[in-house]
Amino acid sequence: MTTYALRIQGMADGSETEAAHDLLVNLAWQIGLGAEIAAAIEPGSVRAKRLHGALRTVVDLCLAGYVWRAAFADALDQAATESAQLTADHPRIWPQRRAGPDLLAAAVQQRRVTADMVAGAELYRDTEKA
Repeated sequence: MTTYALRIQGMADGSETEAAHDLLVNLAWQIGLGAEIAAAIEPGSVRAKRLHGALRTVVDLCLAGYVWRAAFADALDQAATESAQLTADHPRIWPQRRAGPDLLAAAVQQRRVTADMVAGAELYRDTEKA
């Protein structure tokens, strides 16, 4: 995970390189998987919302031209680390929850991300009253 963190923290702001694109592909998959796991084990939790928000940030970076923005490095680094830990802690859950992250990562790889690929904050409206 240290190498992953170094890639996130070391990516230059505004980078449109192949390395930046690969980083977005990896973040879409890792954070997407963490968000799926969190939603499965603790629906509507602060952690699930935080990971979902980080995933929306990855989608927004894609929609803005697949350009890296260093301002998001710390938050995405934390989300990727948390997601990796969730994956390690729940080895029986993540294989069942990987279809969505696989599709999103493939869309990022092909530069075909659309805004509707990840739901917005409306996903949690019902849980905020609970």
